[in-house]
Amino acid sequence: MPLKKNRTPSRLYRLLYAFGLISLLLFSSCSQWQGGHIKPAETRIDVVRQILQKNWDNLHTLRGSGRIIVESPLQSFSGSAKVFIKIPDSTFIKIEAILGLDIGAIFADENAFLIYSPMEKIAYHGSSADTLNLRSWLGFDLTFPQLMHTISGAPLLPDLQKPLMQSDGKQLKITGSKKGLNYTYYIDVKYGLISKIIARDKSGKIQTVEEYSRFIKVGPARAPRLIRYLRPIEKESLTIFYDQLDVNKSISTKDFYLKLPHDVLKIRL
Repeated sequence: MPLKKNRTPSRLYRLLYAFGLISLLLFSSCSQWQGGHIKPAETRIDVVRQILQKNWDNLHTLRGSGRIIVESPLQSFSGSAKVFIKIPDSTFIKIEAILGLDIGAIFADENAFLIYSPMEKIAYHGSSADTLNLRSWLGFDLTFPQLMHTISGAPLLPDLQKPLMQSDGKQLKITGSKKGLNYTYYIDVKYGLISKIIARDKSGKIQTVEEYSRFIKVGPARAPRLIRYLRPIEKESLTIFYDQLDVNKSISTKDFYLKLPHDVLKIRL
């Protein structure tokens, strides 16, 4: 009987010790994370650019599922979306309506793109060297780099003319001009990612707005779960919210396979 009484505290102490050690490790990891990826008082734009580039380099694949909302004067719809991205060269997006009816799919890489509309039995295809002609399907166009960065939620900071950086303690604000437009970049210092990009013309009118939020961290990589791309003048917007987002997990080649019906009409754009 005495032996049994001695064993119970010994096991209890070991469990408490193990639990305490795990808690300490978790607490240390969380404490280190709360420090953020960028110092709020950072004044070097090149450092911010390098941190953004490093995160992009750490992103290899993204596999997400969630809601997509497209709004434009041409057409508006919402549905579920499955997104597969192999960075930096290819992406596949499949969109379904609420009742499971296929709305369409987009495949794009650096050389070509394919847009399939099953309800119309039409497949649009063309070169992605310049701009993806998405207007007839989504209501607006995107370049291939814009599509990749918008869908993955990891835009980079380009070289800007007359750049200026300010901080309010929670985020950095970088302004500058490029190709006739004035840009404002907002950087989330905790996650080291761009949270908003606003592009204005010379008169101050907003041309485009990109918003990224609900960030998650997986290993060395970070990504947002909520993405919005807006063009206020054209009254166009694209919103994606990932209910599930897997980062840097293997993606099967069959996830990038799209079988077209034999009677589909193919139109080159």
